Amino acid sequence: MNLRILITGVAGFIGSSLAERILSATKSTVIGVDIFTDFYNPLYKKANLKRLKKYPNFVFFETDIRDEKVINSLFSKFTPQSVVHLAALTGVRTSFKFPNRYNKVNILGTETLARIASKHYVQSFIFASSSSVYGSTQEVPFRESQKLKPMSPYAKTKLEGEKILLQYAKKSNLPVTILRLFSVYGPNGRPDMAPYLFTEAAFSGREISQFGDGTSARDYTFIEDVVRAFENAIKYKHTSEIINIGNSSPIPLSKLVQLVEQKANHKINRIIKPANPGESIITYADIQKAKKILQWIPQVSFEQGMHKFINWYKQHRL
Repeated sequence: MNLRILITGVAGFIGSSLAERILSATKSTVIGVDIFTDFYNPLYKKANLKRLKKYPNFVFFETDIRDEKVINSLFSKFTPQSVVHLAALTGVRTSFKFPNRYNKVNILGTETLARIASKHYVQSFIFASSSSVYGSTQEVPFRESQKLKPMSPYAKTKLEGEKILLQYAKKSNLPVTILRLFSVYGPNGRPDMAPYLFTEAAFSGREISQFGDGTSARDYTFIEDVVRAFENAIKYKHTSEIINIGNSSPIPLSKLVQLVEQKANHKINRIIKPANPGESIITYADIQKAKKILQWIPQVSFEQGMHKFINWYKQHRL
């Protein structure tokens, strides 16, 4: 692979992991864009960016994806063949506090990128969507074709992003691949996600709120597997596809807690609170399309992934 790839949200968890993999394993050029939103500690993102800047085939621009003039100039200057759009305001709970901000960034940003990318005839446009678009459904495992019931402002912005891109695929022949990601975790992971939060609580001894009785389950997907899915999506060009990327093995919260306590050798001080109304009871990916279209299957079990993550946490966060 020797391409010019534009990655938005490049300093984030998935963006930096994907960029580092591409930069270290290929001769491709990565054009990175990020604006360091303060949803979580920007210092973590700066550290991610520092790792990427050691590669000569990496260029970075601190800019808002909604800045049409700047984004257009980047496309004109670098003529990227592929766009990986990861930049977004994330988090289900936070989106209830700032719905308008989520709409502006996630929807308008996606529309701006799609419009410019279609004018510049990119070969592939890969969008990071979310399992949260499925919402409160009892129909498991989640299939890409089933009815969607997004419950949070965040989920609604992701679904709207999907719709925008499918429209551009239809009217402008923009080659779009939408990856619906299921609870991504691992080294350099987001500090608002359950694997990180409960690991942090185990080592710090601080109290942590547990929402619900522990029976809610998430289809946790290890970062290395997710990076491979993006690599394959860049490689296998499509005109218009929506594909689940998940481990296809839901893990109850109670099992996550038990595993963290066991691997960290620390008890977690939990305060049980009512379940959040905006969050699903279960997420569970049907990955038949990923296997068939992307030649992708997850390779890292939750136990293996948490072992790697906790080792990383002890080395980099304690």
